[in-house]
Amino acid sequence: VACLAESAEMGSEEAFEITDLVIYQPADEDPTNLELVGLKEFQIAKALLDGHAAKLSQRIPSQWGDVHLFDVCLFLGFADTAWALVRYGVEGCQVEMHHLGPFGTIKGPGDVTFLSEPYCWGFPVDRGTWMPGWNCHIQDAVEAAEKVARKLWFPDLLDMVCSEQKLGFAVSAEAMARLLDIAILAGNKEAARVLHGKCALLPLRWYSSAFFFHWHTDELQPFAIPILRAALAVGIDFSELSVCFCDDQIEWIPFSQALFLLSTSLWMELCGFLPPSPWRPEHKNNLARYFLLRRDAQERPDSDDLNRFKLDTKKLQNAGKAGVDLRCIKVPLMWSPPGRNYQSRTFVSLLDLAIVWGQPDCAEICASMDMELTDFGRQSCWDALYCVSADFRAFYFYSRPRTHPLVAASPDACMDAARSAAISALRVAHKRHVTEKGFVLYQTLLKRFDPSPFPLWILDEILALSVRAPTI
Repeated sequence: VACLAESAEMGSEEAFEITDLVIYQPADEDPTNLELVGLKEFQIAKALLDGHAAKLSQRIPSQWGDVHLFDVCLFLGFADTAWALVRYGVEGCQVEMHHLGPFGTIKGPGDVTFLSEPYCWGFPVDRGTWMPGWNCHIQDAVEAAEKVARKLWFPDLLDMVCSEQKLGFAVSAEAMARLLDIAILAGNKEAARVLHGKCALLPLRWYSSAFFFHWHTDELQPFAIPILRAALAVGIDFSELSVCFCDDQIEWIPFSQALFLLSTSLWMELCGFLPPSPWRPEHKNNLARYFLLRRDAQERPDSDDLNRFKLDTKKLQNAGKAGVDLRCIKVPLMWSPPGRNYQSRTFVSLLDLAIVWGQPDCAEICASMDMELTDFGRQSCWDALYCVSADFRAFYFYSRPRTHPLVAASPDACMDAARSAAISALRVAHKRHVTEKGFVLYQTLLKRFDPSPFPLWILDEILALSVRAPTI
């Protein structure tokens, strides 16, 4: 019986060749050459059921060279047949980079002129592999990745690779990097995290801040947020990128601080992945407008002017964590002196605005950061703010898309804000003075009163009287 079974199996193996399971047709350019264009799924299924897994692992001649049947199945879109080969133990099944196309083809700034703006490769070059189309426009790369993700067999492949189970097929290091690349570009943060831990090589491609920040209705806004979340979750470092802010001057702002200025809520979500570096604006600027909130009618029911603004307290509180030096954040004011035909201009600080708008909490925050009043605090400016002429608004500031009158709060509210700022500034000055001089003074008093102890209130009094009063 065993001999008959062996004979029958051998006869069955001799009944077909591996090339009998695929479809060839003459090439258009040269009819004498045959191109592999399809598969015979029924015959492949029968061969698997008959136990011919070893024969199905043989290489098949094609226009690409000798290829594996699993390779042909994925390339031509026969996903069910490919996974059947895996389940029945056909050896040599391996996912390669070329299975995970298409790739971006439209060349972007990374092709020739990318050195003219800040860019990065995503991961350290010595730990990565270059993706096909690494220098294409990032939007084209995203569209190509989305096409791969829509292939019928791709979700099954992604689930199997991301699972903890042992795979019945191999994935090359380059293909694993491409899977991570697709997960990032598709904004799949969960899959990206899992794949990052499995990658021996990391995907390298050209990233620019212009992809993550777009101009929309005359405002710069964050863009492609799911991709940003996935990229940061796997450790892509955008610290080398800067964002171009165009107001009065062109100001290149680091990626983390730009995100903070444009969307504090998004920055608070992602700040753990964006270690800030200290940054100060290089020019006189109008960046204070990113710290403004518009008052609504419910908040100021007595107001007939809905163009009243206030400072964003929450944003001011988080500025230090974001590495933004508030002392350098300014807003330009324009005014026409009474009886004059020309317009003057000056730059004021956030502390000036906090006092003018009667916001004690904001004034306290600003003063605690060593911010000082500008020349705007002169008496003549306050006289102009409370000008009794209804037809004359002395000061205007610019916040997109137009200028707005600078309307002051009541004198009592302004005084409360100024008082809060003065107390905060004095507290900061005293703390700094104690840190710098307290220990030395303590040692001096110990030596002076030795061997008798001295009352500590003397030390406190000396430090309090010797502290330099803040400018405010």
